[in-house]
Amino acid sequence: SKGEQKPVEEIEGEPGEQKDHWLNIVKGFVGREGLSGFMEFLAELLRLLKRLGASFLKHMQIRQLDLYMMVYGEDAGEAAIRYGEVSALASALYATLFTFKKCRKPRVTVDLDYEAKTQDNVNFSCVLSIKILFLLILGIRALRSGLPLFRRFQGKAGKKQTVNTQQ
Repeated sequence: SKGEQKPVEEIEGEPGEQKDHWLNIVKGFVGREGLSGFMEFLAELLRLLKRLGASFLKHMQIRQLDLYMMVYGEDAGEAAIRYGEVSALASALYATLFTFKKCRKPRVTVDLDYEAKTQDNVNFSCVLSIKILFLLILGIRALRSGLPLFRRFQGKAGKKQTVNTQQ
């Protein structure tokens, strides 16, 4: 029947059923709390993710960044104009990014190829690091802040609200 919740083993085994399970939980929550309650839940969830994400980005280090862009053009004039535009964009991005976040080995390269027969080419690689102790602390903060929120969302999912119609 629809009101029964399936065991976790069955839900994990079949992706379609897992999707239906979560959809039923959301529908039940909206039925109990109303749309405004659901929107309030989403706002609280976004605030939590914003706090955790900002803290994560603050502690993340960029060890190495490589950005290579190859610009080509049908003729020399067109290629030179495109090269200037891409170089200006690359230097603005470089300045913006590394004003807020330091990088040990930044490398941004823009090349020009008059003879290329293909589209522009971009290669990007980045090495990031974060301390494992910080990840543990962040995980604890996420659990401490997020558990009450998810209890509110999921904890009431199995309970039905009853309305007393007798006066």
